Amino acid sequence: MPLKRCIQSSMLAATITLSLSAHSSNMEDCYLNGLSDKIQCGSLALPKDYQDPSLGTLDIHFSVIPATKKVPGNAPLVAISGGPGQSAIESGAMFERTFNRVRQQHDILLIDQRGTGKSSPLQCQQPDFAETLAQDDTKLDIHAEMQACFEQLPEHPKYFSSYAATQDLEAIRKHLGYDKLHLYGISYGTRMAQMYSQYYPQNVVTQTLDGVVPPQINVMDVNLAVDRALDKLIEDCQGISGCQSQFGDIKSRLHTLVAKLKQQPIHTRVAHPSTGQIVPMLLTPSKFLGSLRMALYSPQSKQLIPYLISQTEQGNYQPLLGVMSLFSDGAGISMGMHFAIVCGEDYPRLTKQEKASMQQSLIGADMLNTISNACDIWQVPDNTATLGGAPQHDIPTLLLSGDKDPATPPAWGDIAMEKLTNARHLVAAHGTHGIAQQSCGNKLIAQFIQNKDANALEAACLDTLTSEFFKDANSLASHDKESK
Repeated sequence: MPLKRCIQSSMLAATITLSLSAHSSNMEDCYLNGLSDKIQCGSLALPKDYQDPSLGTLDIHFSVIPATKKVPGNAPLVAISGGPGQSAIESGAMFERTFNRVRQQHDILLIDQRGTGKSSPLQCQQPDFAETLAQDDTKLDIHAEMQACFEQLPEHPKYFSSYAATQDLEAIRKHLGYDKLHLYGISYGTRMAQMYSQYYPQNVVTQTLDGVVPPQINVMDVNLAVDRALDKLIEDCQGISGCQSQFGDIKSRLHTLVAKLKQQPIHTRVAHPSTGQIVPMLLTPSKFLGSLRMALYSPQSKQLIPYLISQTEQGNYQPLLGVMSLFSDGAGISMGMHFAIVCGEDYPRLTKQEKASMQQSLIGADMLNTISNACDIWQVPDNTATLGGAPQHDIPTLLLSGDKDPATPPAWGDIAMEKLTNARHLVAAHGTHGIAQQSCGNKLIAQFIQNKDANALEAACLDTLTSEFFKDANSLASHDKESK
């Protein structure tokens, strides 16, 4: 290299080092809800549009949960939330518990993806739980609701793509001075991890994809996964003598109940699960089916579903209210950002056949109606080209799926494996969504990050998950007592 260029390169390197050092000094001590340890928080002003930086910046917030024991050269674990629309920082305590073994020697880096948490959140005002209970969602003007949501957004959603978020992650990696990264993504977060690995493979040590969404898969196909998971749950109940004798043909009972709700929603009054106050409730098919869908995500809550169907059928709505209250915050999703991603990356590639399939689904019809109305208003550019095709690399990769997952079925993990030359896909036979938090999933991830070899993992421990069901209020109360 000529001397002049060498000097210039040295000066540039020194400038970058000084810049990183100055930025790092802006990190502040902070705390996360549910985590007693002091951690570090910061933010970066990054371009709204990387192609035209003159359009201004967005403040992208991040937190670092420091390793218990610093090991020089150990790459941090970046924990990427799902949704799309969930805040990684707000999930920090959960990530710290899940990856406590990893944290012993690795920092955990949490980034609020643009549009979530503190990073210019695209959030819309949501009714409180009591309002939701009383609301007649069969008469909602979805287009007007979406228009009202759009008008609340602080920024135009066209700046909030997965591709822009991968560039944010790369900027923050450089800013913090990390050489390389371990990636963990859950659900939509697996799309983010795979995209980063495609664009910046030289920076990735390992990637763990938990509840896999391959870039070539449309996330709107989730409705098919919901129907599949519900059918599998019903099959499990029919295969267990106690469940079968207690609840009989639960599938037929479910369809009969939904048909009755379509014909005549139920007007009643119930005890608010948090306050105990008696409040009005209008039970509609979408509220009921939406609650079943969310209950399918967790091994614990899905055990309640046959009992919940039976009790709702008999006019006891408290079990249903308990499930509804667990997810009353919409799973913490920034809906404006959610629609920005789906409308730019998934809705444009929805085929006529897929639309027809969604219309026939118990869950899919409402989803399609809402998203099509949002996309008509959001008017974000088609970003499908930025997703890339099937990922192709030799990065050590661990894929995790639950066979009873209502969002990301194991087949999606197989699709993601197509061109990966150093990967292993583990399926928990009775797992649901997010295997890292089930059985020995967290232990396997820690071993994988330590050894960087998915094929060396002893995965039989995932088979300890079983299908069980609550048959009555006494078994439910006994479980609650044991878990405290």
